Amino acid sequence: MATLQASKSVAANVREWLVVIPDHANVLARRIAVRPRHSPHFVELHKEGYVSWAGPLFTKHVEPRPGQMRPFKGSAIVLNDRDRESIVNRLSGDIYVTERIWDLDSALIVPFRTLRRRAL
Repeated sequence: MATLQASKSVAANVREWLVVIPDHANVLARRIAVRPRHSPHFVELHKEGYVSWAGPLFTKHVEPRPGQMRPFKGSAIVLNDRDRESIVNRLSGDIYVTERIWDLDSALIVPFRTLRRRAL
């Protein structure tokens, strides 16, 4: 019974957060090279419910074309966690951080709440 109560209190402390992480300067080619190792990790975080949604940020809208590098500038993520420290600890192990693609020290991490969402 104590375990069930502890689990409920942990779940009750989990909140939604908006995380906007800029890329370090001049990392576009490395970002593209590292992406195949980053994406499966984020799929797993989504499956476990840690990440609600995530996507890249661009310097401008462009239509993807084969062989063309899109102008990435960072990532936006909505995730579910207890506090900023937990978020930084969890994301610090992501390959985009360890390979110095994301500038986690400059990330905007703010409380967030999804009210409604509709498909594009």
